[in-house]
Amino acid sequence: MNTAARMPRWLVYLAFAAGSVVGFVGAGFLFYAVLPPELILRDVPPRSLKYDPQAANPDYRDVYVARVARQFVRLGGANSELATQEALVMLGVASGDATLQQAQEMVSHAARAVESENARPEELGNPDLGRFTLADLQAINQLRDRLATLGNVPVQSADTPAQARQRALLVGGLLWLLFLLAAGAGLTFVHGLVAAPQPRIIAAPQQVTAVPPAPRAEVSEFAAPRQPSPATVTALDEEPAPAPADAPIQRFTVEYAHGDENFDIARDISSSTGEMLGECAVVIADRFGFERPERVIALAISVFDKNDFQTFTKVLVTPFAYTNPAISKKLSERGALVLARPEKFEVTTTTLRVEIEVSELRFGRIDDQPAGYFEHARLEFKVYRQA
Repeated sequence: MNTAARMPRWLVYLAFAAGSVVGFVGAGFLFYAVLPPELILRDVPPRSLKYDPQAANPDYRDVYVARVARQFVRLGGANSELATQEALVMLGVASGDATLQQAQEMVSHAARAVESENARPEELGNPDLGRFTLADLQAINQLRDRLATLGNVPVQSADTPAQARQRALLVGGLLWLLFLLAAGAGLTFVHGLVAAPQPRIIAAPQQVTAVPPAPRAEVSEFAAPRQPSPATVTALDEEPAPAPADAPIQRFTVEYAHGDENFDIARDISSSTGEMLGECAVVIADRFGFERPERVIALAISVFDKNDFQTFTKVLVTPFAYTNPAISKKLSERGALVLARPEKFEVTTTTLRVEIEVSELRFGRIDDQPAGYFEHARLEFKVYRQA
């Protein structure tokens, strides 16, 4: 008896909808309960840290703001552009994770929380016996006053396109896989319920008439052997010349000019057959100060390898940034530093080797350093495939 004839169609649709909901719930559970928190929360901005809205008890965000304020004072306070820029980076303003107003609210909230905490041990005669010292409160107040004087703050991209694509593949790919599995299971169930069995068609037997074989032609032993045609001989003798093993599979040139505030270049890396191998990106890694046009002191060159989904980065820096300990330490966390001068350097991955030749360098002055920021730079790329 046909099962589809006994089951109402609305019940079939209900089963399909229920399967889709179960798939989404399973994906959410896997994302929030099974995956490690370090993987999910590693890109959480500072403003998302835990805090007390009443500012009665200092929490994680207030402790973080106090650390930022201490670093701000250590680098020179309100009189230092470097100290201000570093504070904006640590508060997430420079990367776009927080607005300047949100950063001011974070610092003001931390000031109230620290002041409340310092007021508790007054009965012991020493405010420094709490979690924060009076120096911490003074540093936070200095940072709050400095942020109140700032206007528009330029925002830079925190990730290259290759890094953003790699992160999206991890989470988005997993969710899409679970959704497709749930949808496939639902469609299979619907097909099994709705599809009627197809009748088998048996063909009638046909009479086969035997055909006698054709007589075989006799060949004389004195007959001349058959010679291949000239076209056949040419096809057998000629072979395509192999491409040189050390030839680059791709070449391109990137130029940066001072004033290009939207500089963000990404090129796909493909083989001669059109196979996608990865991506190469050049973006602004750091700027100095808040002048317009922006003074770029570092360019990040990243190579994404599709073979193992890893990104390798080197940072091309001006002599000013290279010799500044605070700036060079911050940039080295993004990748190996390369001093900008007319020479070649390489970025290698598991299966790719990218050779970059630097030329046509011109610098602008920052304070007493003539080679402070990039006025112009030309980068010639050659991509090789590694064995």
